[in-house]
Formats: sequence, structure tokens, C-alpha cells
Amino acid sequence: SSIIGVNGGTATLYQGDQHYGNTSVSVSSGVLSDSATITITQLPKGAQIASSNIFVASQDIKKHYKIEFDNPDSYDKTYTVTLFAGDKEDYEIVYRNSEAGLWRKLDKYKNTDGTYSVLWTKDKYGALSRVNYFAVAAVNAARDVNSSVRPSIRAFMPGATVTFNNLKDGDTIAIYNLKGKLVKKITQIKPDGTAQWDGRNDSGNYVESGSYIYQVKADGKIISGSLAFVR
Repeated sequence: SSIIGVNGGTATLYQGDQHYGNTSVSVSSGVLSDSATITITQLPKGAQIASSNIFVASQDIKKHYKIEFDNPDSYDKTYTVTLFAGDKEDYEIVYRNSEAGLWRKLDKYKNTDGTYSVLWTKDKYGALSRVNYFAVAAVNAARDVNSSVRPSIRAFMPGATVTFNNLKDGDTIAIYNLKGKLVKKITQIKPDGTAQWDGRNDSGNYVESGSYIYQVKADGKIISGSLAFVR
């Protein structure tokens, strides 16, 4: 744990192998308006990933870290998160928060010492949580987008929602009726990588009972399927 104030600083988990660097969270001077305690813990590879639906198996995790913030005013700030990988192979950097349970890939850059850094900004990824999980994962460990973004339910009623998972900024969802008319366009992706449809059209009214076609545009692909709305 390290206490970082308005002058900025770095919380570091020393890995004991200086050849490959350390895990750290850095913040620049003037970013924090009050002091915050940042705690970094390395976890066993299988910890806290049982609910993940983006990895094929827990062995896809190379290193796994929990990063905690004690001050809510520090959640929505800009940080550089650097993760120790343990060797100089190529890996992905992924994130989930304590509430979501869904891993999402982050844009990372590889450092000369074999660590990976992520510039975390609120505009790009949303606010951090009190407890956050970052992991170094095998490249291409994520499931094919064709299966991972689809909703888990096929029929729902007013008051319920359909959730699309493993999305990222720039992905879109379009809902059409069977005549091919667009009834809802969804572009708002939550920080946990999900988006919901509650059965309402773009005017805010519930659609009629019946079948609907969804089209998810992600990674240059269009993933389609059907949903049934019952009033």
C-alpha cells in the first residue's frame, strides 16, 4: 500500500526480479485533489475468475492483480497501470471490477523490461472501482466475438432487460422488427463492457409482442440473432 497525494506518485508492488520490472500504479501531480491509499496485491491465477465468460480456462491467466483505492474521489482520475508479466512473451492485459465479473481487453503498450502499461482514463474506460482486477493473459485467450457478445436469454417481458456482453467502445447494437424496420439503436457501452435493451423503441415506448432481430457490430463483424418480446 502507498499513500499518494496531490503531488502525485507511484504505488509499487516489488516483484523480486528487477530484470523484468514491477507492478505499479502511477498518478501525475495535480490529478488527485486529496490523498488516496492505493493497495496492490498479487493473486493466485485462479482467484476471482470463476464468473468470467471471456476466457476459455483459468490457465489463460499468466499474472493476476487486485488494485484497491480507499478514496472514492480517486476513482475517476487518470492513472498509468503497469503489470509485471514475468517474461518477455506477448500477452493481453484485461480488466474486471468487483461488481461486473466480465473481463475486458485494454489497450496496452509493452515496455522494454517486459512489463505492460495501460493509460487508464475515465473518458476511455469509465471510472475505476474501489476494488479492481487486472490480469496478464495469453494472447487470443478471448473467445470469438461471435459467441461472446450474444445475450444469454432469447425471450423477455416488460421490466426485464436483455444484456449483451464483452463489448467495447465503438460497438453498436441495432434491433429490427421482422419487416426490417429499425426500432432501437444502442451505442452506449457501459464501463463493464455490457449494453442492455429493455424492449423499448427509440421513442421510449415498448415495442409490440413478437420476434425481433438484433445485429451487433463488433471487431468489424456483424453478429445477428433473434429475440422474442412478450407483453
